[in-house]
Amino acid sequence: MCDVDIMMIGHFAKDRLVVDGTGEIASGGAVYYGSVALRRIGVCVAVVTHLHPNDLPRLDELKREGVEVFTTATPETSGIENIYDPADMDRRVCKPLGFAGPFLREEIPNLSAQVYLVVPIIAGEVNLLLLRNLAERGPVGLDVQGFVRFRENDHLVSRQWPDLFGASLLASAGLDRLTHRAHIVVITGTSFRAQRPCCLEEEVHIEPSDQP
Repeated sequence: MCDVDIMMIGHFAKDRLVVDGTGEIASGGAVYYGSVALRRIGVCVAVVTHLHPNDLPRLDELKREGVEVFTTATPETSGIENIYDPADMDRRVCKPLGFAGPFLREEIPNLSAQVYLVVPIIAGEVNLLLLRNLAERGPVGLDVQGFVRFRENDHLVSRQWPDLFGASLLASAGLDRLTHRAHIVVITGTSFRAQRPCCLEEEVHIEPSDQP
């Protein structure tokens, strides 16, 4: 029996969303959206994250949902300014606002999980040594976005795998190891971001679970 079903490891984001020149601050990151969604379908989930002490109240929402939260205080809270094109909400310009630093092995709580989800928002949050440590505990899931998205001056840019490894041959070998006995989920199709909720034809109903 595991302590939790899923342990999510990644930076909580304090983002700025800009549409038509109007901006607002919003919580974000996979640990935010993912943990709330998981709790609402009855999954027992823990979140390991970094946050500036002034932003700790933003985690209260997760706690109210029943998420077990483990936080390390850092000089900055990670965040991204997302500037959307109102004519096409699938397009945006991303600018870094802060970076909460890399995770350390000792920051990972001594809890067992059925799956360890590593969900960084920006490259540099998780290194190979920590991934190996997590893999010794159990199955590991990776959100690739947070490994290929880098801060360059005032922008966030995506790099190809050969750029990360320094050579095409090393990239190929690394990806072979990464995908060995792995399940890869590729999501395609029209983004829900561009759809109005009232246009949805069906309402999805999820039965509540008795699981804590």
